[in-house]
Amino acid sequence: MKRRTIRITLALCMLLVLACRIADRRAAAQEEAAAQPEADTSAEDTGTGMAAVAAEGLIFFDHFEAGTERWELMDGWATTQVEEHTFLVGSANGIAFVKGGGDWVNYLLRGRLRVESGVAALSAYLSSEGRYLLVSSADGLYLARESFSDGSLTPLAMTDAPAMNTWHWFGLGIDNGHLQVGVDGELVLDVTDPDPLPAGTVGVGVGVDSQVEVNYIIVSDIAGMMRTDVDVAQVTDFTLPEDVTIEALDEGFAQAVEDNADVDVDGQVALPSEEELAEIMQAQEPIVAVEAPEMVFATAEPPPEAVEAPEVVFATAEMPEEEPQLLCDLSVQSVSIPKPWKVNQPLNVTVTVTNKGDNISPLFNVEWYPASDGVVGGSWEVLPLAPGGSVPLQVTYPGYPQAGEVTWLAQIDREGEVAESNRGNNTRSGTMTIEAAE
Repeated sequence: MKRRTIRITLALCMLLVLACRIADRRAAAQEEAAAQPEADTSAEDTGTGMAAVAAEGLIFFDHFEAGTERWELMDGWATTQVEEHTFLVGSANGIAFVKGGGDWVNYLLRGRLRVESGVAALSAYLSSEGRYLLVSSADGLYLARESFSDGSLTPLAMTDAPAMNTWHWFGLGIDNGHLQVGVDGELVLDVTDPDPLPAGTVGVGVGVDSQVEVNYIIVSDIAGMMRTDVDVAQVTDFTLPEDVTIEALDEGFAQAVEDNADVDVDGQVALPSEEELAEIMQAQEPIVAVEAPEMVFATAEPPPEAVEAPEVVFATAEMPEEEPQLLCDLSVQSVSIPKPWKVNQPLNVTVTVTNKGDNISPLFNVEWYPASDGVVGGSWEVLPLAPGGSVPLQVTYPGYPQAGEVTWLAQIDREGEVAESNRGNNTRSGTMTIEAAE
């Protein structure tokens, strides 16, 4: 009994000494932090190359953690969760735009994007009349004005392309027809539009066969933020390449923009404080509100050799059950083969695939077989598809050599390499009667 009392007393003494040392170190750390000067958040905004904005100048802020209540999402756009990050992902030709910004004017649009492949665009002053487009691709960074009435694109300025598959801060500032563009802390475009658009909301667009992730969209008052002390290396006399433009949008899209121009949507994400905004704009990777546990390292002197160390008992706790893994669900949505079906008549085949699952897909293969003999008539390697995204795949088949009935087959992931929640919709087949040539 006496021996156990000695052990307990020594253990308590050791713990008391350790606690005192930890308290001393924490106090010293707090004094050192208090002595540091406060960060200057009024300096240049390293995210866009323009002057920093105070939190009270914010008009709109979203990081997609709370969903897309304020957004109108067209085909191919959805949010996805990758580990602890939430992104807005686009993988098919189309646009997502903010509702209720029809009267926004003279503002700075900032977006944090990663263009994995293809073409991405930020839209500003978006209305039923048109929009400004900041298009990023592997070939260059392009600024243009688009008119929805006649579908025309007016080039304004261009410069070298930012690196692909890398997170970038893009900024597009507009002040009474004066437009400036910044990328990752550097002002790169500065031009005046002789026929400026009146006002409008903001959006993000994606081209055909593209993959784009969006982490932040921020809109703020432009007052006092345009730069006048920087010369930029840009080109203003150029033609937009066809492969870097976002496909012309139909009348239904322009009507959707007009219908949502004055929408008042509840549930807007709370605007950040000035300190939080400064931290976001300094970020080199997506910001995630996760606090790391405090780590305290202490060194205790060993007890005298004659004294046994206190007995340590380790307890095991049950591990929480793992949440079910979110998977993609690739499906052959449709196969279109327009007539006439005649011998040796070339056929235009369109296989449309979609992702009906809850997670973005990896790269995957698709094949179309014109008959049951196993000969491939068309094959494609498809870029990752976001949930809800779809992509049309086209091939021209030279024609069937003989008349009669044939059975074709379209198949996704023939080798079964993609993890999916449902593989029962990976194929689609049909029959055609090939007529003799006239």
